[in-house]
Amino acid sequence: MSQVDTPEGRQWLKDLLKEQEVTISFTKVSGEERVMTCTLNPSVVPPAPAPKVLAEGAVAKTKKENPDICSVWDITAQGWRSFRWASVTNVEYMV
Repeated sequence: MSQVDTPEGRQWLKDLLKEQEVTISFTKVSGEERVMTCTLNPSVVPPAPAPKVLAEGAVAKTKKENPDICSVWDITAQGWRSFRWASVTNVEYMV
């Protein structure tokens, strides 16, 4: 189990991601190792698009949040990516 795969660890990493860029190493579902520089800092992350309006004023359903996964803004790819909490192997950040 990953050291961040606890309620306290998850909150610590989310708070850190909101403040700065963090380099996270994790194992993908395929078994491949991945290193990603990411953030949740509102000054870096683009604003969320407005919800799509369907016929007769209905709004498109939003994606249900999975508590086992953290979605982040990938600095290098300039897009949303995610990782499983339990797959995190290393976290690097500025002190």
